[in-house]
Amino acid sequence: MTDFKRIAIVNRGEPAVRFIRTVRDYNGERGTALEAVALYTDPDRHMPFVRLADDAVALGPALRQGPHGMASAYTDHAHLLAALAAARCDAVWPGWGFVAEDAAFVEALERAGITFIGPSSEAMHRLGDKIAAKRLAESAGVPMAAWYVLSGTESPSELLSAAHGIGYPLVVKASAGGGGRGIRVVRGPDALVTAVAAVKDEVERSFGGAGGVFFESAVTSARHIEVQLVVGADGKGATLGIRDCSLQRRHQKVIEEAPSPVVGGALAQRLEDAAARLGEAVGYRGVGTVEFLVDPSRDFAHFLEVNTRLQVEHTVTEAVTGLDLVAIQLDIARGLPWAPADAPPRGHAIEVRLNAEDPERDFQPSPGVVRVFRAPAGPGIRVDSGVAEGSAIAPEFDSMVAKLIAWGKDRRQAVARLSRALRELELVVEDGATNKAFLTRLLEEPAFIDGSADTGWLDRRQQESHSLPVPGGFEALCAAAILTRRRAINEAISGFFGDVHGGIPYRFAPAGGAIDLALRGDAATLEVYAVGPDEYLVGTPDALHRAHWEATGERSAVMVLNGQRHALLHSEGKAGITVEVDGWAHRIELASGGKVVAPAPALVVAVHVEPGQSVAPGERLCTLEAMKMEVPVLAREAGVVSLVQCKVNAQVAAGQTLFVLESDSAATQKSGPIGDGAPAPRPRPLESLFVAGKPAPGVVDGLPEEAARAAVTDLAEVLRARLLGFEVPEALFSQALALLGAEAGFKQLADPGRWRPLAELVRHFPEVEQLFGGQLAVDGAGTVRAERAFYELCRRRSHVADGDHVELRPYLVPALAGYGVAELASGYALDRALWRMARAHADVEPRHRVQSGLLRVMMALHAAGATYEDLRELPLQLSRTAEVARPELPAVRDNARQARYLLFRRRAADGAPSAGLAARLASAGGEDAGFEQILAATYGAEATISALAGAGEPGELSDALVDATCRAVLGHGGTRSLAALVPVTLIPAAVRALGPVLDEHGRSGRFELHLFLAGGCADAETVAAALDAVEAGAALTRVALTWTEDGQRTRHGSWVPTRGVRHPHIFTFAPRSRFPRGRRHGRGQAPSYFTFGRRRRSRRRDGGHGGVGRRGAVRRRAPGAGAAARAVAARGVRHRAARGVRRDPGVPGAGALEPARRAHRGVRGAAAGAAHRGRRVRRRRRGRARVR
Repeated sequence: MTDFKRIAIVNRGEPAVRFIRTVRDYNGERGTALEAVALYTDPDRHMPFVRLADDAVALGPALRQGPHGMASAYTDHAHLLAALAAARCDAVWPGWGFVAEDAAFVEALERAGITFIGPSSEAMHRLGDKIAAKRLAESAGVPMAAWYVLSGTESPSELLSAAHGIGYPLVVKASAGGGGRGIRVVRGPDALVTAVAAVKDEVERSFGGAGGVFFESAVTSARHIEVQLVVGADGKGATLGIRDCSLQRRHQKVIEEAPSPVVGGALAQRLEDAAARLGEAVGYRGVGTVEFLVDPSRDFAHFLEVNTRLQVEHTVTEAVTGLDLVAIQLDIARGLPWAPADAPPRGHAIEVRLNAEDPERDFQPSPGVVRVFRAPAGPGIRVDSGVAEGSAIAPEFDSMVAKLIAWGKDRRQAVARLSRALRELELVVEDGATNKAFLTRLLEEPAFIDGSADTGWLDRRQQESHSLPVPGGFEALCAAAILTRRRAINEAISGFFGDVHGGIPYRFAPAGGAIDLALRGDAATLEVYAVGPDEYLVGTPDALHRAHWEATGERSAVMVLNGQRHALLHSEGKAGITVEVDGWAHRIELASGGKVVAPAPALVVAVHVEPGQSVAPGERLCTLEAMKMEVPVLAREAGVVSLVQCKVNAQVAAGQTLFVLESDSAATQKSGPIGDGAPAPRPRPLESLFVAGKPAPGVVDGLPEEAARAAVTDLAEVLRARLLGFEVPEALFSQALALLGAEAGFKQLADPGRWRPLAELVRHFPEVEQLFGGQLAVDGAGTVRAERAFYELCRRRSHVADGDHVELRPYLVPALAGYGVAELASGYALDRALWRMARAHADVEPRHRVQSGLLRVMMALHAAGATYEDLRELPLQLSRTAEVARPELPAVRDNARQARYLLFRRRAADGAPSAGLAARLASAGGEDAGFEQILAATYGAEATISALAGAGEPGELSDALVDATCRAVLGHGGTRSLAALVPVTLIPAAVRALGPVLDEHGRSGRFELHLFLAGGCADAETVAAALDAVEAGAALTRVALTWTEDGQRTRHGSWVPTRGVRHPHIFTFAPRSRFPRGRRHGRGQAPSYFTFGRRRRSRRRDGGHGGVGRRGAVRRRAPGAGAAARAVAARGVRHRAARGVRRDPGVPGAGALEPARRAHRGVRGAAAGAAHRGRRVRRRRRGRARVR
């Protein structure tokens, strides 16, 4: 028995992994301690076989200078022997390829005392060389086709003469060739000399110059049949069935299966017997393959060659026999006896080879980096591979990535399993391509399914249709466009936060835009708009398709396009975007701009053009070499070469620019799949709201419930996208605005409740804008600008979960909900939402137009009978809208105030309150009251002057102006106002209910409560009595009251709590002023603010009456109240202007109200006068003190 321990693997990739796994199993089964030593080159240093091996030895560069040029490091005998000695290896396993059939290398091993796991050099000389094997087959009486061996000295005329004697077509072969290399088909004398030279060149580069060249008659319409031969250490030969490898492309096997679907019975047995005799006759030891061309219709077999090694497709034989052929090799090499199993092969097995090649470019090698590789599983499935995710497929070696084998009880089951597994296999090569889609399509071909495909079928099929059609091209283009847009968005997000960190103002790029792509040489221009989180519109301007994108991994996603779900794999590289749609792979190129790039890493072997030269489409620009194969680089369009950026013998990377062409304007561009193969997009439900191109909201009344809901929801989605800073095509946005402008149509609706989704949009505008406007209270540190707090959070967003930014959180959390962010945690979702918020804030005019239009529509719907009482947050949202709207666009503020009045407060002003409102306010005072309950029963304090002035009588306008100015003033200085409508008996309940809640949830810590008293009251004393029961909270600074005493006269009162004084009150009452008609009014017209220090002085100025402005009125003043009133008056000078409605050209129905502005000026004058008189009083007091 031969004893060896350290086995060097003179191979790489999948064969090396295959051997390492068998060695592990073999040790466990036999109790041996064999070690697998990997020999690797520089490109493979990180490949899986290097990590899996027990030891690894570096061979240096993949290509080494040899006597005939650059050759593989795995074929350099001296270099290999030195590496073997350094690694102390005493055996070699060659796998397949490289030196697996190199008799000279085996002789060198034998001289060095190293065991070769395979046949002897003598047997290899006799059988491994195709020429020697043919001579042996002839002597054994095996039928042969006519053939001729080249001596190497023939002249062209002698070659032509020999070929003429054989006849055309013929095949030129290298005796050391294999794997589709070293072989050319010659169909006429014109191509013979060139084919012979090409085969000789491949022999030098791929096989180190070993062997000779011959040509033989080509046999067409034949089956390629292999017999698996095993000759044990005792010299007895046996066979393990046959394999059918007929499905080939240019003599390179694509699909292999065992047994043959057409060759069997007596013919198959004759082939097996002949193979066994041949192996025994030459003293063969080990595993080998005898190949035949068979014509089943004539029962004829034509000997091809003997492969003195393990074949790539040996796995299908293993699947049907249950044997491990590599383990058998080890047994025979160790001298152990081996006997074939008695059980015949069972079932059926099929194998496909997954290669890094591009079927769309005539199967050119297309190596790259494996970004996604997930093997399928299931009954009867086996995957042999030498790569993993992140592995780089080296262009210097074979292009095979993996082998996929399926076994079944019969051929039908095996085909079904293989087809399913191939679709499940996830494989994406960045900057490269694979033949996965080609193989998937091939398994569906009738000629394969019925087993009738011969060795020439696939080449004939390719010539007929150039390529097998691959579905999913349009979907792949849409996916590539979305990926490109997502990448641009991510870059913009990174740029935004980079600028925020640097304090640099950020400018937002225009939304959406066109993306130029190309698929299989066809150009396509698509537009992409991100209309929501992971929601897109993609297509041409007149045919936009709705798409939802759900990322399921770093390079996997699910895309729902037009309602159809598609599983995606993708990778973006320098050469383009690889997209796999439902198992069908597509390589999408970005716009070239006239650049011609390298399709894969390669070596430039020839440059065929020069600057200034005109080229036609399809003309060869240069020739590259990748994976030992020539790769022509062709011009895709007519033009002039303006720049050449490559040179001979230079190594180029995938995507590297080789040439720059100036396009010929006369050349026509091929129409792309967008124009020819794109499905029509689904009609948008929004379109049903237009009649003859004009907006018609009333159409909704006649639609079925589901159709109406879809139309309104579609409109709401468009508007929501713009409000939240997403991207909406201008044509679609114009449609939405046109619908909002059809105010008259909304007022005539029979069922306005169907438009409820529009009211739910109102919240988005204030939720975003309040993050940038106004002041936020900071505990113990005064206030901070909201915008500053927002950008500070952007800078420190990685620590957002630490509890920082307390002042901003109550406003940020609800705003994030609109972007689908449920919690405040750092990550991409938060970054994207913050960026969108900032983008929305910068989109000023369009968003204000949308919000203003929504408010006008809501008021029109209200006029048609819609109610919003159940939207408990809506009043507060309307108030905040008025608060945060831009001053230069006053229509939004005006419409918000008007909507709040019409929808919620008109009945309060008319003295017809809702009984439920008072009840809610009373119940809110219970122990279980929440802040939301309180807000539902109260209203924000900004002015409603514009709305009231637009429709009210002079008396109503007077009351509204007092109330409005009061509220505007109280909004300054950090004090906030709330208002409620209650019966007089519920005054204590209102204060009691609101006080504790405001103390806990207050924005600034200071509040003033305005109570509008429902129903008539006897007099001011009744109100004062009710106030005696009030217990004020710490946050409450004042209670202002408004009521009607006798149904005609309006009274106003103030209650100012002074700590330590039991129930202090100050009451003032309004006069009969008609100031809205333009006259100045006195100080009594804003009684809630203007109280003065001396009762005697006020009486004198107002005719000696006890009240301020009304005869007989009573005023009660607490000590110290005058100073407080003067402070309020001083604030009144700085109050915000209560504006009339301005006309917004984009919002119908808004008009200017000059009387309101005149009235406002009167209130300001009163406030200024009061402050001036207060200053005079103080000066007089100081003067008296000096006199004394």
